[in-house]
Amino acid sequence: MIKLIDSTNETLMADVMAIWLAGNLERHAFINPHYWEEQTELVRKSLPQARLYGYFEDEQARGLFRTDG
Repeated sequence: MIKLIDSTNETLMADVMAIWLAGNLERHAFINPHYWEEQTELVRKSLPQARLYGYFEDEQARGLFRTDG
């Protein structure tokens, strides 16, 4: 199921950030992992400004996509 992410839900946002970090580490393995770890707080602060959707299975976020506008 696709749902809009509630950025005020701290537990959900922790899951979102874990997915974000894991995805970037996997897809951009040529970049030093420390770079992505350093970007985590900046990304976390910027997410409430975006429309962020998640793919959920069994009420757990499994994937993300973002729309701007």
